Amino acid sequence: MHASASVQGIIDKFSPGTSWRDVQPIGPSPVIISKAQLVTLTPTWLQLSLALKRDPAADRRFGWVLEMWGYSIAAAQHGIKHKVQREWQIEPGAGRNIPRGASNEPEHYIFHYTYGIEYSLAGLPQTGSIGEWSLDKRHYGVSYPPRDMAAPPARASESASWLLAAWNEASAGIAAWPETKALGTVGWRRNKGDGLAGSAMAAKVMGTEWSWSGTPGLAFQPEGVLKTPWGAGIWGALPNQDYNDGGFCAADCLFADFSGALHNLRFDFSATPATFKTWRVGDGEQIVGKRT
Repeated sequence: MHASASVQGIIDKFSPGTSWRDVQPIGPSPVIISKAQLVTLTPTWLQLSLALKRDPAADRRFGWVLEMWGYSIAAAQHGIKHKVQREWQIEPGAGRNIPRGASNEPEHYIFHYTYGIEYSLAGLPQTGSIGEWSLDKRHYGVSYPPRDMAAPPARASESASWLLAAWNEASAGIAAWPETKALGTVGWRRNKGDGLAGSAMAAKVMGTEWSWSGTPGLAFQPEGVLKTPWGAGIWGALPNQDYNDGGFCAADCLFADFSGALHNLRFDFSATPATFKTWRVGDGEQIVGKRT
């Protein structure tokens, strides 16, 4: 966040007498501040953030970093000045290396990883979507990342290797690290229709309809279009690999992704009616479906 004259009108409305020139790009992440200053600042920060959120123009302008603006405006209002250190942190994504000084030591103190680092398996950055190799904290909202996750492709930048090494070091060094059913760095990228051509299992499933845990209305339509009772989704065929599922989906699995969840499906056409079992990526939750 960086203030400019374009936000002065909003500042005037919620913090009269405060100039945009005094609103520092601090966030407040990360920041070092005394307890006394924080006690003074926090009530104003809260009130400003709520007021800005309730104002449609301010909400549109500041977006998801609105509470960061609330902190910075509150600090300016109280005359609290921060020393801004450009070397304090870096946020290098795919395709960027870590800046180093004359002694070859990193120039920054903190590696800030808001966004995922995404690569193709050939080592090319993938922007705007999950990569074939993906290191993203958002994958682990309901479960811990596994230990010893797979290294980035050979052509990936140093930032990917450094951050992965830090994650692996943390999980290896904590004896009580929980067991997990989540994927590591490979297997998260799934596109509509992936693998359909040449998949015998996909050919069997194409155009069929099923129930999902007793609820009918799941339809596997051409080109990877998935119709569900809970809205549209996508489906395709999975490559044969380890999905950290105890061998559940070692071969001939399809995927069905909808409502923000990824599901691996294993079909049994020897039953009457045919059935499938699912493995939800991340926590391993399973349900049974039947052909209708």
